[in-house]
Amino acid sequence: LGWPGRRWAPGDIDTARMEVRSPAEVGGWGYRLSGLGTTVMLRAGECLVIRPHGRRTDFAISIDDAERGAALLNALRTNRTRG
Repeated sequence: LGWPGRRWAPGDIDTARMEVRSPAEVGGWGYRLSGLGTTVMLRAGECLVIRPHGRRTDFAISIDDAERGAALLNALRTNRTRG
């Protein structure tokens, strides 16, 4: 079956942001489904949070420097919608 994966083209992302989350908020460690959406919780702290186009829930993953990742995705998204 392989590893679960999610992929979105930059133009398919409505927003990207950084959010601080804890395992208690999302229901524990690992691949979690909660009222916050889907979270891959590898450690507590910064998460890159993506809202795919046409969806009401977010996808988040805990990573270092999530704010920079969100800025990059938002810049790519903006460039794709302009051109």
